[in-house]
Amino acid sequence: VNSYASEEEIEVALVTGKVLVQDNQNHLIHLSPGEKATLDKKGGLMEKRAFDPNKTLLWKEGIIYFDKTNLAEAIKILERWYNVNIQVSDLPNKPLTCTGQFKREYLSNVLNNLGFSLGFTYEIQNKNVTINFN
Repeated sequence: VNSYASEEEIEVALVTGKVLVQDNQNHLIHLSPGEKATLDKKGGLMEKRAFDPNKTLLWKEGIIYFDKTNLAEAIKILERWYNVNIQVSDLPNKPLTCTGQFKREYLSNVLNNLGFSLGFTYEIQNKNVTINFN
Protein backbone atom coordinates (compact mmCIF):
# COMPACT_ATOMS: atom_id res chain seq x y z
CA VAL A 1 0.00 0.00 0.00
CA ASN A 2 1.39 3.37 -1.03
CA SER A 3 -0.64 6.22 0.46
CA TYR A 4 0.90 9.58 1.35
CA ALA A 5 -1.11 12.71 2.12
CA SER A 6 1.02 14.73 -0.29
CA GLU A 7 0.50 12.31 -3.20
CA GLU A 8 -2.31 12.52 -5.76
CA GLU A 9 -2.77 8.76 -5.92
CA ILE A 10 -3.17 5.81 -3.60
CA GLU A 11 -1.83 2.46 -4.78
CA VAL A 12 -2.43 -1.09 -3.62
CA ALA A 13 -0.03 -3.55 -5.27
CA LEU A 14 -0.30 -7.31 -4.88
CA VAL A 15 2.60 -9.76 -4.97
CA THR A 16 0.94 -12.97 -3.76
CA GLY A 17 -2.60 -14.15 -3.06
CA LYS A 18 -5.74 -12.30 -4.07
CA VAL A 19 -7.33 -9.13 -2.77
CA LEU A 20 -10.47 -7.13 -3.35
CA VAL A 21 -10.07 -3.34 -3.31
CA GLN A 22 -13.03 -1.03 -2.75
CA ASP A 23 -13.10 2.75 -3.04
CA ASN A 24 -15.43 5.26 -1.27
CA GLN A 25 -18.05 4.87 -3.99
CA ASN A 26 -18.18 1.07 -3.62
CA HIS A 27 -16.37 0.30 -6.90
CA LEU A 28 -14.61 -3.05 -6.60
CA ILE A 29 -11.42 -4.29 -8.25
CA HIS A 30 -10.13 -7.86 -7.88
CA LEU A 31 -6.33 -8.04 -7.86
CA SER A 32 -4.12 -10.98 -8.71
CA PRO A 33 -0.33 -11.11 -8.29
CA GLY A 34 1.41 -8.52 -10.47
CA GLU A 35 -1.57 -6.17 -10.49
CA LYS A 36 -2.19 -2.92 -8.64
CA ALA A 37 -5.20 -0.70 -8.05
CA THR A 38 -4.60 3.03 -8.36
CA LEU A 39 -7.04 5.58 -6.95
CA ASP A 40 -6.88 9.19 -8.12
CA LYS A 41 -7.68 11.24 -5.00
CA LYS A 42 -8.93 14.24 -6.97
CA GLY A 43 -11.12 12.52 -9.53
CA GLY A 44 -11.95 9.47 -7.48
CA LEU A 45 -11.22 7.22 -10.46
CA MET A 46 -9.85 3.79 -9.55
CA GLU A 47 -8.20 1.58 -12.15
CA LYS A 48 -6.25 -1.66 -12.37
CA ARG A 49 -2.76 -1.80 -13.87
CA ALA A 50 0.04 -4.32 -14.17
CA PHE A 51 3.35 -3.75 -12.38
CA ASP A 52 6.70 -5.49 -12.02
CA PRO A 53 6.89 -6.84 -8.45
CA ASN A 54 10.66 -7.31 -8.73
CA LYS A 55 11.20 -3.59 -9.29
CA THR A 56 8.44 -2.39 -6.97
CA LEU A 57 9.73 -4.35 -3.97
CA LEU A 58 13.38 -3.32 -4.23
CA TRP A 59 12.84 -0.90 -1.32
CA LYS A 60 12.57 -3.94 0.97
CA GLU A 61 16.20 -4.72 0.11
CA GLY A 62 17.35 -1.15 0.75
CA ILE A 63 17.40 -0.26 -2.94
CA ILE A 64 16.18 3.01 -4.43
CA TYR A 65 15.21 2.38 -8.07
CA PHE A 66 14.60 5.07 -10.67
CA ASP A 67 13.49 4.14 -14.18
CA LYS A 68 13.00 7.31 -16.22
CA THR A 69 11.50 8.82 -13.06
CA ASN A 70 10.75 12.53 -13.38
CA LEU A 71 12.90 14.70 -11.15
CA ALA A 72 9.99 15.93 -9.02
CA GLU A 73 9.01 12.34 -8.18
CA ALA A 74 12.64 11.37 -7.54
CA ILE A 75 12.96 14.27 -5.10
CA LYS A 76 9.86 13.11 -3.19
CA ILE A 77 11.32 9.61 -2.95
CA LEU A 78 14.67 10.92 -1.69
CA GLU A 79 12.97 13.19 0.85
CA ARG A 80 11.07 10.25 2.32
CA TRP A 81 13.96 7.78 2.11
CA TYR A 82 16.50 10.05 3.82
CA ASN A 83 14.10 12.18 5.88
CA VAL A 84 15.34 15.46 4.40
CA ASN A 85 13.86 18.55 2.76
CA ILE A 86 15.09 19.22 -0.79
CA GLN A 87 14.87 22.62 -2.49
CA VAL A 88 15.75 23.13 -6.16
CA SER A 89 17.16 26.37 -7.60
CA ASP A 90 17.37 27.39 -11.25
CA LEU A 91 15.44 24.36 -12.49
CA PRO A 92 15.80 24.11 -16.29
CA ASN A 93 12.64 24.49 -18.34
CA LYS A 94 12.83 20.99 -19.78
CA PRO A 95 11.75 17.54 -18.59
CA LEU A 96 14.39 15.83 -16.45
CA THR A 97 14.30 12.14 -15.64
CA CYS A 98 16.41 9.92 -13.39
CA THR A 99 17.50 6.37 -14.02
CA GLY A 100 19.58 4.36 -11.60
CA GLN A 101 19.66 1.89 -8.76
CA PHE A 102 21.20 2.70 -5.38
CA LYS A 103 21.63 0.04 -2.72
CA ARG A 104 22.01 1.37 0.82
CA GLU A 105 23.89 4.41 -0.46
CA TYR A 106 24.56 7.62 1.41
CA LEU A 107 22.45 10.51 0.18
CA SER A 108 25.61 12.29 -1.00
CA ASN A 109 26.49 9.33 -3.26
CA VAL A 110 23.02 9.30 -4.80
CA LEU A 111 23.13 13.07 -5.37
CA ASN A 112 26.65 12.84 -6.86
CA ASN A 113 25.40 10.34 -9.44
CA LEU A 114 22.19 12.17 -10.26
CA GLY A 115 23.99 15.52 -10.30
CA PHE A 116 26.55 14.22 -12.78
CA SER A 117 23.88 12.95 -15.18
CA LEU A 118 21.45 15.86 -14.79
CA GLY A 119 23.96 18.70 -14.43
CA PHE A 120 23.44 19.96 -10.90
CA THR A 121 25.46 20.57 -7.76
CA TYR A 122 24.09 20.26 -4.25
CA GLU A 123 24.68 21.25 -0.67
CA ILE A 124 23.61 19.29 2.40
CA GLN A 125 23.15 21.09 5.72
CA ASN A 126 21.68 18.85 8.41
CA LYS A 127 18.24 17.84 7.09
CA ASN A 128 18.15 20.46 4.31
CA VAL A 129 19.41 19.84 0.80
CA THR A 130 19.74 22.49 -1.90
CA ILE A 131 20.09 21.41 -5.52
CA ASN A 132 21.49 24.05 -7.91
CA PHE A 133 21.40 23.68 -11.66
CA ASN A 134 24.29 25.32 -13.53
